[in-house]
Amino acid sequence: MNDFSDDFEPEGVGQQFADMLFGVVGYLIIVGVVLIVNVAKPMLEAEPSPPAKQSVDLTAIMADMNRLSDGAATLGQDLQNAMVDAATSKRDAENAKTQQSKTARELKQANDKIAESERKDASRQTRIMLVVDTSASMEGGVRKVRAVASGLCQTLPIAMEQVELGIIGYRGGDLQRLPLQPIRTARRDTGDSLRRVTNFVDQLKAVHGLECIDQAMGQAMQELDNGGSTEGAEVLALIADVSNGDMNAVDPSKNAALIARVRQWVNRPDRNRRVIAIRTSGGPPSHRPFFEKLGGVSADSVFTEELSALYPLVFEAAFAGMENNG
Repeated sequence: MNDFSDDFEPEGVGQQFADMLFGVVGYLIIVGVVLIVNVAKPMLEAEPSPPAKQSVDLTAIMADMNRLSDGAATLGQDLQNAMVDAATSKRDAENAKTQQSKTARELKQANDKIAESERKDASRQTRIMLVVDTSASMEGGVRKVRAVASGLCQTLPIAMEQVELGIIGYRGGDLQRLPLQPIRTARRDTGDSLRRVTNFVDQLKAVHGLECIDQAMGQAMQELDNGGSTEGAEVLALIADVSNGDMNAVDPSKNAALIARVRQWVNRPDRNRRVIAIRTSGGPPSHRPFFEKLGGVSADSVFTEELSALYPLVFEAAFAGMENNG
């Protein structure tokens, strides 16, 4: 017992216990490290995956950014194109407005030219009424009237833009009428207008009967009053050998009344008119004053005893109308 007692000392027991304690602690530390390593290893091995995911996301974002950049560039180009188109449209609108104004001016000028042309054409219009005594004493005069009428129809349409001719033959209270109608060149109407006039004057026959000069002259003035131009020439030509009355007597009151009517008609302010009074040689001298007065109803009217003067007098009247309105 003394041996055991000698070996088991208090200080020795404490030292052993401390060594054992440190050993356990070391063991526990080693186990802890192993556990930490074992647990951390999977975590460390799995850690690289998030960066891969982040890399994918950045690529998508970069792609989106590129698309947005391309879209912005396209939008910018579209905006620039729109601005160019707007500027072009503005120029086109200004050009269209300028062209419209130019067209309006040209249209007005064209209308003015048309109006002027129509005015000039109107001034070249000639309307002629021949009033012919077809009583028996006028047989020679009627033949000459046929020739004159035919000549007027063939020549006046060549010189004038518009020609109208009408004829009234009178005797015994009966009127033979060819109303005012256009006379054209044979090329324009294949001679139809000339044939109508020729056929009518061929029917004029000098026969016995009392004159009705009042009625015939009134009808002729009415014909010329209907229509016509305010600028063209209008000619009323009387071809006869006696006035109101007969070969043996004159009716002064009727003659005066007729001259007054003709004077009022011919001097209408808005018309270019004249009277040609032709007294043929077959009538008695007592009737001559009537024709002289009739030829003096206006400044341009004329009296003559030469039937052959009818043709040049009508031409003179027509061209005088053109000169006065040109």
